Amino acid sequence: AGAKTFLYLNGGSDRVTVTQQSALNGELHVVGGNGQDTLVVQVPSNAGSQAGSLTEAEVKGLGIPGRVFYSEMELVIVELGTGSDQFVVESTVAGTSVSVKATGGADTITVGSGTLNKIRSPLSVTGDYGKTSTVVFDDTKDTSGTQRGYLSDASMQGLGLFGEGVLYSSFGSMVVKLSTD
Repeated sequence: AGAKTFLYLNGGSDRVTVTQQSALNGELHVVGGNGQDTLVVQVPSNAGSQAGSLTEAEVKGLGIPGRVFYSEMELVIVELGTGSDQFVVESTVAGTSVSVKATGGADTITVGSGTLNKIRSPLSVTGDYGKTSTVVFDDTKDTSGTQRGYLSDASMQGLGLFGEGVLYSSFGSMVVKLSTD
């Protein structure tokens, strides 16, 4: 299973980058401190197609050996590779902004894992500039009753999403999946 490594960022504005080449065998726990701390998870351009997800405490998959946990971070950035990647933002934690960026390939970025109510912080998703990527909003398992949603050319709001909702840009297509409640 490997070792648990804890990285405490005790002041200042720190940036930690984790890639497939990281010598990670087990668990990495990145704990922010005072200042503007950023965790960047990068998929290298030559990594082929990868799958992964983000929760309020962990970034999983993407071909990264081991597991990456985070807490007390101000920003988490996930940069997908040039393959046709699949990435799901299942949930976010209040106080940590999240940015997911496609960099090529026919990527699919899904927001929500059956409910959008677990997106509790600012979230931005960016497709590739060739516009071959897809953004999916998945609210199919939401049982909180009737909710209103608002869709513009740059954001999805309402439907239980945090504050200003999700900002998005540069996607070739969008899918919105709603519950039957």
